[in-house]
Amino acid sequence: MMIFRVRLEVIPELLQLFLLWDSRYSTMAAYSKGMRQRVLLAAALLHNPDLLVLDEPFSGLDPIGIATMTDVVREHAAAGAGVVFSSHQLDVGW
Repeated sequence: MMIFRVRLEVIPELLQLFLLWDSRYSTMAAYSKGMRQRVLLAAALLHNPDLLVLDEPFSGLDPIGIATMTDVVREHAAAGAGVVFSSHQLDVGW
């Protein structure tokens, strides 16, 4: 059950990081597209994967969401994980 305990500690951090904490009791149907994108990235990061594969991760995000996601993905890569993503947005600075 150690894995379960670690996840319980990480979930609030991810919800706060992606500005989802105040909406944590809402259903996904009530979320905007950008909020659903942030939920999906939080879920992908929950297990701290060695390889993160993202398809159009910036779709539907506002500028703050894009900046947050960019920072999180950069930090994940800097920690030694591989990150692969596809995007039609060419203006995201890496």
